[in-house]
Amino acid sequence: MKHTLRLLAAPAAAMLLLASCGTSDEPAPAKDSPAAAASDDGGEAEPSGAASDAGGEEKSSGEIQAEHAKENPEGAPMDDEGTEAGQGNTTTLEFGDETYEMDIDALSSGEYPSTGNYYLDGMTGVQAIAEIGADGPEAMETLRAGYDAEPVTYIRFDVDNREGTEEILMLELNMYDADGQEYTFETFSSIRNDWAEDADYRVTAEQEAAIDELDDLDEGNAAVGQRNVQWLVGPADLPETVSIMDATAEAFIDEFYPMPLL
Repeated sequence: MKHTLRLLAAPAAAMLLLASCGTSDEPAPAKDSPAAAASDDGGEAEPSGAASDAGGEEKSSGEIQAEHAKENPEGAPMDDEGTEAGQGNTTTLEFGDETYEMDIDALSSGEYPSTGNYYLDGMTGVQAIAEIGADGPEAMETLRAGYDAEPVTYIRFDVDNREGTEEILMLELNMYDADGQEYTFETFSSIRNDWAEDADYRVTAEQEAAIDELDDLDEGNAAVGQRNVQWLVGPADLPETVSIMDATAEAFIDEFYPMPLL
């Protein structure tokens, strides 16, 4: 029996991405400081009245928080590189030579566009950009029309497996809307077999030429160290937004929770 791990992108990704936006940069009071003593005794610390090393007055916690709120209004994600490794957060990501902006609104709301660009980051080290709603190969459209099949939506994957540890073939992507309706995207070979079966395997000369062209176009698995293009095909009738999206590689070598991009 086939088991697919369903991952909710919004709660996991948004929490990780936005968690540091609400944290305070103010350090904890020193053990022997008046603030620490006040905390232990349940009272208030005596103001020191001492000037800071820079020659100005020390700022209260309230003043620091007010400045922080002014610089980062509520609901606006920070784009802070931090002062040390592991500090700060960012709303951009690098893929190859390109920089992409994450769709923070979609991540926060849990409503993801059913078409557009998505970033996939696998546990095996593979990365990919999925363009949902891409223009499909002309040969695929020729084959579809020849079988008199319904219109479809194409997903073009730019698969970068140069840092991966396993061969990767994008096998399936699933979307689920708020009502629980499933929308499944399959490989070229799988959908072609469905079309042929529905047409009693009738093949014209034009279709044979299209099949040969598709065989040349299909780059197959991305080997370790390789970057290639892969395709999935799904229904044309999609909702405007979906609430869950997941993708799997062949043999469940890797699983993904696509992250929406602007």
